Amino acid sequence: MHNVEISPVPTLRLSRTELYVLIRLLKASGIAGIDFTWFQIPPVDLPRETLVRTVDEAVKSLVARGYLVPLPEGSNGPLSFTSYMDQESGQQNWKKVGIPEELATLLSTCTFPAQSLALTWRTSRGAELLWLHTLDEVIVAVTSPLPDIYQFMVLPSWDTAQLIILEALGIKEQQAPRQPLPIGRLQANVLPLARKALEINDPAQALSQLTGAGLPEPTALAFLEAIGACTTLARVVVTSQGPEPDGHAQRAKLVAIITPTICFVLSPPDASEEAYTVRAMSADEVRAWITAAWSAQVATRQRATAGSASNWDLPT
Repeated sequence: MHNVEISPVPTLRLSRTELYVLIRLLKASGIAGIDFTWFQIPPVDLPRETLVRTVDEAVKSLVARGYLVPLPEGSNGPLSFTSYMDQESGQQNWKKVGIPEELATLLSTCTFPAQSLALTWRTSRGAELLWLHTLDEVIVAVTSPLPDIYQFMVLPSWDTAQLIILEALGIKEQQAPRQPLPIGRLQANVLPLARKALEINDPAQALSQLTGAGLPEPTALAFLEAIGACTTLARVVVTSQGPEPDGHAQRAKLVAIITPTICFVLSPPDASEEAYTVRAMSADEVRAWITAAWSAQVATRQRATAGSASNWDLPT
């Protein structure tokens, strides 16, 4: 993702505190992937004055940058905010503030998304996280370039979102095996055992564990080789929220082991995640899976919400 060049893409950076102020104004409970516990349940040893001062400074920063607009007294503006400090001192400098429409649309997409994609990946540089949220054809990408700083990018299309995902994962020209490898099924609890065997330099034991759990030997051999050559380990979760027919969120999940030459994809066949289907894939096949998972959730959501105008809940 670091080398992706997309222009023009509107971007916005906000601190965690600034986000907390804004989501309160939007009457939202939070944004998936961002922890607001410090504000909602402050540490017992945190002086109230510290919290008050932190929130007040965030409000002033938002006003100074134009992300909050003070409204005149008596305004019919729909949003009201009185800081903790003003409540205690009795001085209400800003009785009402407005959020610019573009910012409200961006944040509403993230706080009440119709659909979300969570991508976590680990490389030699460490772990990273990307969220995609969509609502009413708006797609917003959320990353954290610095601790407690969040960057929001409004994307023009799913193609742009897919480009970001593929670049982040290093999915480029990986090919499928010349000799097709049989698709296998593997119990989830076997994976850490096989990984531990590799860590102590016992590939024979790792192979025995995989084949003993039902993975065909050719697939198991190639899978172990991919683990050794892995450049990126990723997890993708696509979630569609709302009044589904069964009352539950619909999810599609994938774990990918990516090497410079091949990708192995593990996907649970059901919600239990007690076992995974294991298959070797090319870059094109991984790209197609991610797009199909996103499109399938869109279709499911559209069927479930036909004639409904209710808000969506946040992913859990």
